[in-house]
Amino acid sequence: MSSRQQSAPDHLHRFVETPFVLTYSCGRFETNDMELLASLQEANRLESALVNHGPRLVRLVRDPEAPRGGPPATLICRGPVRTITIGMGTVVWVDVERREILGFIAPDVSASRVSTDLLPLALKLLADDLEDGSAE
Repeated sequence: MSSRQQSAPDHLHRFVETPFVLTYSCGRFETNDMELLASLQEANRLESALVNHGPRLVRLVRDPEAPRGGPPATLICRGPVRTITIGMGTVVWVDVERREILGFIAPDVSASRVSTDLLPLALKLLADDLEDGSAE
């Protein structure tokens, strides 16, 4: 191996740091985007969701290299994992068995859209499944 050779890029972003953290009695929110954190705190959506048996973990990563634009939102429900996409670069998974939300947010999706559209939809998918009792 050449000394100039670098390791393969982490296209799945498994190791992205999420230094901005909010911890609640029932759950935790992590992100790498201060604007997203501020928008969620301002909307006060996350705290009420976490207190009401919502997700144990919400981890949203702003991905500046994600593709921009594309088709509007799409929802895929199959098994215990629900998938929400916005355009070509934003994808959020709602794992109803583990009660976790993991997402990668494209640079052209605003923090306000995440807090007013995307996260409420993800929380609703989780809450609907918990009400049905199928995640227990």
